[in-house]
Amino acid sequence: RLSLQGSRDGGGAWLPIWMSTGKSSGWFLTNVNLTSYIGVEDLQLRFVSLAGFNPSGTVAVDAILVDANIISPPASCPGNVAVNSGFDGSFGEWAQSPSDDRDWQLKSGATPSVNTGPFGAAQGSQYIYFETSSPVQTGDEAILYGPCRNLTGNWEITFKYHMFGAAMGTMRLQARVNNGFWFNLWSLTGDQGNAWRQATIPLSYPNGAKVEF
Repeated sequence: RLSLQGSRDGGGAWLPIWMSTGKSSGWFLTNVNLTSYIGVEDLQLRFVSLAGFNPSGTVAVDAILVDANIISPPASCPGNVAVNSGFDGSFGEWAQSPSDDRDWQLKSGATPSVNTGPFGAAQGSQYIYFETSSPVQTGDEAILYGPCRNLTGNWEITFKYHMFGAAMGTMRLQARVNNGFWFNLWSLTGDQGNAWRQATIPLSYPNGAKVEF
């Protein structure tokens, strides 16, 4: 097992950021999101390898890059225009990232794996989903960029989500303001039961701020 860990206090306490287990041959590229560490002045990172029961095997790491805003979202940014997105027939104003590990899929009806996912859309006939069952590996990401807006006044974002299954990971809603760093608006981890649930997050930024999701 290979894991990447982070410390906010100069090495006093370490928390896992990314982890991969199992056996594979070849070099693999992984992008790890560090937005949860924005504002940390003494961030330290370390790789930790844990040997398995099989005595044969090698863990290797190479070509490490720590950089900001590697992936760029769509550029168009209209003014105070509401976003009302269902997913019947298309992704609408939302766009797949070209640089993540997996893609979101359009779906009507139940998801293909047993004991996971919804049986149908929360509204309309289609929804988008990210299948976290095998062959997806721990740490794989599926990023969907939303529209940006120049916001004036008080706004909020409301969405429905469904997180059901034993292999459930983490879902995050992130934003960035005026081309700054991406940061978490909302985050949830683990099985939340077989039901659509709703989240509402207030958006409070300076008038005219360019906000991207």
